[in-house]
Amino acid sequence: MGRGTMISGNTFGARTFSDGKTIAPMLPEFPNITRCSKCKTIFWLKRAKKIAELNFSDPLWQNIKYDEEAKFLTTKEYIEALKKSL
Repeated sequence: MGRGTMISGNTFGARTFSDGKTIAPMLPEFPNITRCSKCKTIFWLKRAKKIAELNFSDPLWQNIKYDEEAKFLTTKEYIEALKKSL
């Protein structure tokens, strides 16, 4: 499962809310916890075993079957993770 990375970003047009949440169109957020779409296990990305890292310029990149990007959990999935003490 891939996790997004960012080379650069900015906060132009950002909105900050009273609870501290900031939404910036040019500064994407990436999840810290996600669910595997195949086995349905919820897990922390930092605890996942890294099996490979490829740069887009690497010729091998064109020949691999790319897996999905990590997605944010739904509210129901967050509650499930809390019940499992994740």
